[in-house]
Amino acid sequence: MKKIISMLLIGSAMLPMKAQSQSPALAGTITRPANLAINSELRLVKFNPTDVFSTGFNLNATGRSDMNSYLLCYLSTLVYPQYLAMVANDNTDAYQVKMHRDGPAFEAEYAKYVRHLFANPVFKFIRKSDRLGYDPEAMVITTATANYVVFRGTDRVGSNQPGVLYDWSEWVSTDFDALPINTPALTGKVLSGMWKSLEYEGFISELFNYLQSKGGSSKKLWITGHSLGAGQAQLFAMYAAKKGLVAQGIYGFAAPNPGDQQFVTEMDRLFPGSRLQRYEFVDDPITMLSTPFGYEKAGTRVFYKDINSIEFNQNERSVLELGAIIPGITGAVKNGVTDAINGLSGGRLHLDNLLGGSPMCYHHPTWYLKAAFQQLTAAERSKVPAPLALPQSGTEACDAGTVKRGKNAGSDFFTWAGEKVAGAVETAAATADAAVKKITFTAGTIISNVTGTAITDGEYYIVSYPSKEKLGLNEQNGFDNASDMRLTTSRSKVKVKRFGAIGYTIEFGTKTVSGLFGPETKTYVLDSEGASLYQSGSSEIQLWEKNNFPLASLNQRWLFINLEGNKYMIKNMENGKVLDANNNNINTSSCGVKTYRPIDNDQTQIWILEKAN
Repeated sequence: MKKIISMLLIGSAMLPMKAQSQSPALAGTITRPANLAINSELRLVKFNPTDVFSTGFNLNATGRSDMNSYLLCYLSTLVYPQYLAMVANDNTDAYQVKMHRDGPAFEAEYAKYVRHLFANPVFKFIRKSDRLGYDPEAMVITTATANYVVFRGTDRVGSNQPGVLYDWSEWVSTDFDALPINTPALTGKVLSGMWKSLEYEGFISELFNYLQSKGGSSKKLWITGHSLGAGQAQLFAMYAAKKGLVAQGIYGFAAPNPGDQQFVTEMDRLFPGSRLQRYEFVDDPITMLSTPFGYEKAGTRVFYKDINSIEFNQNERSVLELGAIIPGITGAVKNGVTDAINGLSGGRLHLDNLLGGSPMCYHHPTWYLKAAFQQLTAAERSKVPAPLALPQSGTEACDAGTVKRGKNAGSDFFTWAGEKVAGAVETAAATADAAVKKITFTAGTIISNVTGTAITDGEYYIVSYPSKEKLGLNEQNGFDNASDMRLTTSRSKVKVKRFGAIGYTIEFGTKTVSGLFGPETKTYVLDSEGASLYQSGSSEIQLWEKNNFPLASLNQRWLFINLEGNKYMIKNMENGKVLDANNNNINTSSCGVKTYRPIDNDQTQIWILEKAN
């Protein structure tokens, strides 16, 4: 069972994501080639003749180097055929299939669009490919002073014809195999699939020997990659170092953690002073899914809060943060399936939990590329190729909310969430009315409570505690799916009913509609909205028709956790978050209500449950 669970978690880590059809925002003539769909606009790249790797790349860097970050991320992005297609101005299936299946053709095409960044470079694409899923690939770029190794992440397996094995076999054989193994070539235990892929048909030996033939330790060695490529970059760096070829720098974008604590200790010894850097964008789950299985984090964490904000050498994520994000992967497939089953049974057919709008959106390499570009000075930007286009709503795993979050963590919605983390809630609640008694509790107690407190079925008013019972939970737009929920002076009476062995539904009312077999009555309940259900920050709530399948309706089921008297926390059974009033306007008649992870002593997460009769 442990193997199956770990395979599911880590396997979802490196889904082969497609590039969107739009091209980077580059200077040049906008064209619409005949072979592109009408909604696909690609721009030709206007190359800068400057040899930026000689003039702008710091071969001896050990700490933060924004220019190095951008240039290596650019190489790591274009090593995927779907992103190379964007600068090649050809997004046809035929082009991408050729780039995946024809190694020499890909080597020539990659060199065509990257050569201008170097002085007299030599390109060598090294790959092995097993039809069942071992598909290690790396581009080596050699100059007079350095060797650059660019590992490709999970993609299509070129030894297969287009189809299921072509699309998914590397995902299954390499990424799903998350069991720890020991190998004499490394220190500590590492992810089995990643290592076996590198060993396949002598790939790792061939790569090492080629580097030795191109100057070896007499030149600086830089290693990079995205996703699976970032994990394999770390494994190869240790392998090469133990054979006498020590990299100057390893930059991993969206990097999974490929080794245990013993592996991490050795990596930090071999590459001190931030020579190994792991880049994370917002809540990209690939950067954290291996953590629960004993795989630890080596090197320096570089965190992009959004495309404009960087936190270098940032502390690692807390257990609470990890716990809030990981369900976005583990729950997505389950909810998609159960929604489908329910829909076929005549209930809610709403496939909003199946990756759409999930943190997986932030795994697209173009997020990392844009964020790295934004750190450059105007002078530096003039020397480099422009970044490729960002994902848009409708791109795999992305919706309007996730795209907005990636572009700006400071929008009103996320400022609200940030204030919660910073502890501003307590200040706001106290300011609202100093006479309100502060009720203390710890978030850990709320998180660990999985059964709640038994309450009597019946009619209640649910009142925000800091508002001194002036406000009540109510919907504003009538009984309908997706009706808005907020605090209002016109309080709404609700029915709290036990549903299933554990948990309650909170019913706001019913509506009679025309059904297939005549009039039918629909019951509308408090629902944690699926598209934002697993976001690491707050999640939206709404009114939605009741899902009558207990195993498929956890986002509509709530636990009441008693604090004292008639004061409760109200916790969603699907994502573990609690009802939370917006502290910014707690004393207004239009205060928003969402769910958020429990925060110690957060008064806006406390609710009074008043019997209505």
